[in-house]
Amino acid sequence: MPNFTTQAPAHFTAFHSAAEEAQASAEDGWANEGGYMYAKSGYVVQTCNAALPYKVVFNHEVGPDTEQPCATMREGQAIIRRNTPTPSSRSTLLDREASAL
Repeated sequence: MPNFTTQAPAHFTAFHSAAEEAQASAEDGWANEGGYMYAKSGYVVQTCNAALPYKVVFNHEVGPDTEQPCATMREGQAIIRRNTPTPSSRSTLLDREASAL
């Protein structure tokens, strides 16, 4: 009786190590951002039949909305954090029970 064993397929990557792969993806993330101005807000949408599966849409106070393609949802969220202002801190005065006031 022949001995059949199944082996998991080897993971193929063009990089020698995970650190090298992470470095390459970090460099790619900053390289294609362009020099556009800060946006008022932004959101990530999924795109169909495009080179990259997601894109970030920025809303500007003046001018038309701009788009930035990205590979992952997480990358899109990082692009939004880098290109939109941080919200001002909110007062917690009204976040108490009515009896505490």
